[in-house]
Amino acid sequence: MLTVYLYFSHRCQEDDVLQKLAPIIERYDVTLTDKMKEADYIFSIGDDGHFLHTLRTCKFREDVVFVGISQTEETNFYTTFGIHQLEDVIKNITDQPTLTEHELLKVQIDDSKDLYAINEVSVRSSIIKAIAINVSIDQTPFEHFVGDGIIISTPTGSTGYNHSVGGAVIDPDLDLLQMTKIAPINTNEHKTFKAPLCLSRNRKLTLEVIQDGNDFPIIGIDNEAYPVNTTKNIHVELSNRSVTLLFQTNDAYIHRLKHLFL
Repeated sequence: MLTVYLYFSHRCQEDDVLQKLAPIIERYDVTLTDKMKEADYIFSIGDDGHFLHTLRTCKFREDVVFVGISQTEETNFYTTFGIHQLEDVIKNITDQPTLTEHELLKVQIDDSKDLYAINEVSVRSSIIKAIAINVSIDQTPFEHFVGDGIIISTPTGSTGYNHSVGGAVIDPDLDLLQMTKIAPINTNEHKTFKAPLCLSRNRKLTLEVIQDGNDFPIIGIDNEAYPVNTTKNIHVELSNRSVTLLFQTNDAYIHRLKHLFL
């Protein structure tokens, strides 16, 4: 029997969802559990931001399947099912579920433990002053960046923050990471590689924050800020870890792009 854990956003009416689910799960070989560690499936019920929070809360577990369910009928990139489709979700997981794996970024900030992100890591100025960053690729100095910040994203995360600042949208089936600049300064004094840069999965990026007043940059790991600290080096690469998500069988990537952007 499959076990399901429900992780609700604070905006959700939990009693309403449980009342709708009760007669559904009676018709299928599924049971609910109040212990997250015992679940085969974790249903994240909220919006995409809540889904990202769910992944972090679960420490990006690789032994479960995550299911994004919108608290409304409107779906998004991770919340691919609406609240009105609860029976479709239950039927899907007990039949032939369509599962997709998404690789994670591994991030190390100075001497911190490894951190993970499914979308992106961003480094931005915390004061009204451009941030200066020395960028190295595979320990080879690449450029001296001056501007508002830098985003390094996965293909999955390319439609988020990365897209909003002019980065390329990358098919999630491609195995790479992307570096995109936020408002770069490009003058005779400051030269920067303005175009988004896509790099193979084996590349490792190092961002050295120049200590010139921007010693406490804003570092975003997906949609959460890393605790403020004096930061000098941020190391980013694709990890060997991934998370598994449930999608609708007819939920083709191109269809979702059209639905959300056109």
